[in-house]
Amino acid sequence: MDEPIIVGIDIGTTKICTIVGRIEVEGILRILGVGIEPSFGMRKGVPVDVGAVTQAVSRSIEKAERTSGQPFKPGARFAYSFP
Repeated sequence: MDEPIIVGIDIGTTKICTIVGRIEVEGILRILGVGIEPSFGMRKGVPVDVGAVTQAVSRSIEKAERTSGQPFKPGARFAYSFP
């Protein structure tokens, strides 16, 4: 059985990064793909245009799915980090 896919998204003022990985049997994180998209709708780390942020996040996720070859769906585990 394959290990679950892990997806991390960093929403910043200048760019949005999505990374896709999987924990290997040895406990090593294997990076499967990355999506990087310019960030729009953010100012000093605060969303000022939610629609623009949402579109940029969607594009970053699509790129990560393409580069990883792993389509993924939202799960129930989340981790949040705030400045």
